[in-house]
Amino acid sequence: MTDLDLIIMYLADSKVAAATEIGKIELIQHGMTNRNYKCSLTTGSTVIVRIPGNATEILVNRNNELRNTQIIQQLNITVDHLFFDNKSGIKITRYVEDNRSHVSKQEQLINIARFIRRLHSSNITFKNNFKPFTLIKFYLTSIYEKSITIESDFESITSKYYAHRINSEILKYTSTCACHNDLVGENFIVSSKTDIYLIDWEYSGMNNPIWDLASYSLENSLSYEEEKLFLETYYELTALDTAVYRSLEYLKALQDLLWYLWAELKTQYGQDCKHYGLTRYNRAKLKINKL
Repeated sequence: MTDLDLIIMYLADSKVAAATEIGKIELIQHGMTNRNYKCSLTTGSTVIVRIPGNATEILVNRNNELRNTQIIQQLNITVDHLFFDNKSGIKITRYVEDNRSHVSKQEQLINIARFIRRLHSSNITFKNNFKPFTLIKFYLTSIYEKSITIESDFESITSKYYAHRINSEILKYTSTCACHNDLVGENFIVSSKTDIYLIDWEYSGMNNPIWDLASYSLENSLSYEEEKLFLETYYELTALDTAVYRSLEYLKALQDLLWYLWAELKTQYGQDCKHYGLTRYNRAKLKINKL
């Protein structure tokens, strides 16, 4: 069944729109995880239909995503969900225009830092925990079962990381809160200077809040000065403990190791993420050796 067939079927089955009400359908984002289609309806409204990519049924727990998406609605920080199929992962949401080009990079950094702090300081509690070391073991098990070849020094690099971590300042930051855990730029919709939405809660769960800070900095390639502004805004301080920066670097390295394995699995299932994965792995090696 084609994506177009799926879109028409799910719009009808969810009662969001009948086939006769569907106008223009356009692919607006084809990322490594999902394909997102903008659907203009003759009723005057516009929706987004998300169709999951290869291997997401293995990499994503849809029950957790559905539950957490429902919980997070109370904060009004994500788009309105109209339909969610936790078996297929197909989701329909209200369309919100992204206008980040009209907001300066500095304003975005400040507003997103405050946005993330609002999430972390809320009383939201997810039932599941995002555990990167557990995920690494799970991904490795799947990789070994399928006889996928990974970088020969992966075990030695991860062993070095674990040894460093035992004595690192990151152990001072063990509290957990509700986290998104995948703060790539595409998961933010900046509709105005003050209105921000965070989408795709596929990897959400309780986690160390510094994971989200490291994720945003790493995935959006923040410079030293940008990262400094971002962190100082988040913590509402102008002088941060150096342990915060060091913890950030540890978690950046861990994220690169985790998403490297994720990319290897995606490649195995027909979506070529090899270059992306190797880029992350080589960056992790450099960082771990510096640590």
